[in-house]
Amino acid sequence: MVTNQRGVALGRMTDGDVDRVHERLSELLAAQSGGHIDGYFYCPHDLDSCSCRKPGVGLFLQATERWPDIDLGASAMVGDSPADVLAGEALGMRAIRLGPHVADLAAAVDALLG
Repeated sequence: MVTNQRGVALGRMTDGDVDRVHERLSELLAAQSGGHIDGYFYCPHDLDSCSCRKPGVGLFLQATERWPDIDLGASAMVGDSPADVLAGEALGMRAIRLGPHVADLAAAVDALLG
C-alpha cells in the first residue's frame, strides 16, 4: 500500500499515529476477509518537497526495491485522488479513481476483474 500522509508534515499526526492506523487496517482486513497487506509505504512530507509523494513514483519504487518481482505494468492503482491516478499511469499501471463512477473498493475490484 502506498499513501500520502501530509498530516505528519503539518503536525496533525506522528509517524507512530500512521503506524497505528496501518496496524488497525491490517487487523480489520484479516478479521473481515482473511486478507493481508504485505507492506506499507507512506510519504510524510508536505506538498512539492520530495519525490515520494504521489503523483511522484518514489513510494512505488521503494516497493519494487523490496520486492523486485513486482511487475508494475501488471499491477493496479486504486485511489481517491487525481495524484493517485497520475502516479499509477506514470508507471504503466491500470489506475482507477474512486468517486461517482466507482463507489468503493469492491466496485474497483469488479472493474479490474470485469
